[in-house]
Amino acid sequence: MGLDEVWMREKQKHRHQILYFIHLDCEEHNGDGLSVATLCNILPLNGLEVAQALKYLYQEGLITSKSGIFPGQGQPEGDKYRITHEGIKKMEQLILQPDQGNEPLSASVNHQHFYGQTFVQQGNHNIMSVTQPEPKPEELKP
Repeated sequence: MGLDEVWMREKQKHRHQILYFIHLDCEEHNGDGLSVATLCNILPLNGLEVAQALKYLYQEGLITSKSGIFPGQGQPEGDKYRITHEGIKKMEQLILQPDQGNEPLSASVNHQHFYGQTFVQQGNHNIMSVTQPEPKPEELKP
């Protein structure tokens, strides 16, 4: 397993843990959300790791901010995060069918072959331009 894969699995684990505790707060405690500080006290993560995971979950539409401000963008101290309906459905899927994968908690990579200039979007905000030359006839094999 390469370092990139280890790093990605750690990020995925952080997202899963945070979503789990926000879900638990909502479902079992009828809470009004969890703050970064509370999540740091619950989990062995620092504030930056928690903020990065919250930002990802927020962008995926799985959680929402009590203040309505995007995580990491100057949110009020003690801002609370709650799970959305989509987040609840995702968490239930992860609990009932753990072998079905952790999408969208993990980044996806799709390999597709296009010729000429192509724009590729990975996630909500990541766009890149890719140019691939058309293959020569001898390179095409049936």
